[in-house]
Amino acid sequence: MATRNTRKGKTASPVKITDRLARAVALAQVGMSNKMIGEDLGLTPSQVQYKLSQAKTREGYKPGHTYRSEWKAGTSFAARTVVNSIVHELEADAEKRLPTLFEHPTPRVSPIGRRE
Repeated sequence: MATRNTRKGKTASPVKITDRLARAVALAQVGMSNKMIGEDLGLTPSQVQYKLSQAKTREGYKPGHTYRSEWKAGTSFAARTVVNSIVHELEADAEKRLPTLFEHPTPRVSPIGRRE
């Protein structure tokens, strides 16, 4: 259990790292919404937001940082791990689903502006 300092130099209540907090952070790191995390953990979205805020404070992140922003940017460990593990399967699936592209011939235009 760790304590954190408040603005006035007083010590706030300890931030206890629990399994629920760790799971909330892990789910947020893979882009899950507060609603989905709350459904998984049996919490309200506000409670999830509070837990994620506690975790960000504990890790020393600056205001405005979110775990989901790392996921979206692809800079988190979780994002790189997921992409590296499934990128080949996603490419193969995309190749199957995308229509074959046809190369259309470019029409020749005479100097007068009529097609030949």
